[in-house]
Amino acid sequence: MNKKNKAKSIYEEGCNLYLHLFCEKHGFNAEYPDTCWIANNIGGVAFIGEYPVDMEMMRYDIDNDIPEDQWIKWYDYSFECTALGLTSPNYKSWLKGCPTYSQEQLDEVKRLRNNIHEAQHQLDDYIKNIKPTNSTLATK
Repeated sequence: MNKKNKAKSIYEEGCNLYLHLFCEKHGFNAEYPDTCWIANNIGGVAFIGEYPVDMEMMRYDIDNDIPEDQWIKWYDYSFECTALGLTSPNYKSWLKGCPTYSQEQLDEVKRLRNNIHEAQHQLDDYIKNIKPTNSTLATK
């Protein structure tokens, strides 16, 4: 085996080990790590359960002994922010205590977005059902 192939093999082995450790820590099955990596790109992004997780996040989580519950809390928060059109911090920033939106702020954005959707629905219904009337313009 040449040096290039050996380096690739060692890298992939290390990535698969991090994947296994991450899955074990968070209660996921990584018995077949080759099936987790998206597009078979070992060291890129893996689907773990229903969650896409990049290699750097796995490595950081394992190397820094991050408490088990933090990853899913961050993921849920980020998912909610994205769904609401808000920016969210990356995992490292989250763990370092960067500013985040309060639950009250998130709830208010949800409420306002619901108002927009309801108003759009009402407008669409009105436009669909509106009928033209006789013109009130005077004709000469």
